[in-house]
Amino acid sequence: MKTLFSRFAPLLLLMLLFSACFEPETPQETAEAFWNAVTKDDARGAVRYSTLEDVRHYDAFGKVWGGLKPTWGRVVIDGDSASVAAEFNAPGRPAEESRHVVTYLVRQEGRWTVDYARTSTALQGGVFTLLLGELGKLGRQLSEQLAASSEDIRLEMDAMAEKMEAYSETLNEQASESIERHGDALRRSIDELAASAREALKDPEANLTAEERRALDDVAGDLEEESERLCDPDVASMAESSKNAEAAQQRLITINKEALEQYKRQWRAWQEQFEAEARRFLEELNRALEPKSDPQNP
Repeated sequence: MKTLFSRFAPLLLLMLLFSACFEPETPQETAEAFWNAVTKDDARGAVRYSTLEDVRHYDAFGKVWGGLKPTWGRVVIDGDSASVAAEFNAPGRPAEESRHVVTYLVRQEGRWTVDYARTSTALQGGVFTLLLGELGKLGRQLSEQLAASSEDIRLEMDAMAEKMEAYSETLNEQASESIERHGDALRRSIDELAASAREALKDPEANLTAEERRALDDVAGDLEEESERLCDPDVASMAESSKNAEAAQQRLITINKEALEQYKRQWRAWQEQFEAEARRFLEELNRALEPKSDPQNP
């Protein structure tokens, strides 16, 4: 028995070492392992490298990834959080079909894992876009059910459709105060990011190349346009500006210039504050949309 163990012990040790060598250690290695699983439709692999706890919760972000290959970009590590930019393309497909993806990661118990929920929200265009998408989905479901229903059920569905219409109107009427207040807050936040980009552009110590200057100027200009969009905010304009502002922020932090590191810390902190403001608005909006109980008919 001892001879048999001594014969196979080196093999077992080699297998353990081989396995350890291929366990991702950095944010980019983890992102690569995760997306390798996603593009192969390997749900178990996607769960292994992400914050998901069960394959039942894996939905591939509601997209088809087969045939797409990533080109990896900027990696940003900030304590126990990180982000990895990538461009997904498929051979033979037009460039406009490419997907720009930012993978967000967290370090838990010394191990990097993909923050599935945050990455999914970013892929869908941010929290406002998700809200509008849910409204649109509900509207389509109502239309389909109305078309397939009998007359009795149709009456019930008509009532549901009226509720849906009232809900949509409430977004820009009953909640107008919240929209105006948070729209102003989002606009100020976008203005701050644009001003920071302009400041970096003028910084003589940054020694920017012509290409880097163009990139900063383009992002600042795009942000200023989004600020103008929020002069008279509604949910749709807030959704669009939210998505575009976060995309602009990602372009800023991927500028490969070490001299801009102090600005990049500001730009990374901006994203957390911006998302927090967006979520506060949605929470307030949800409270405004909750049915009010009638004291005389609880």
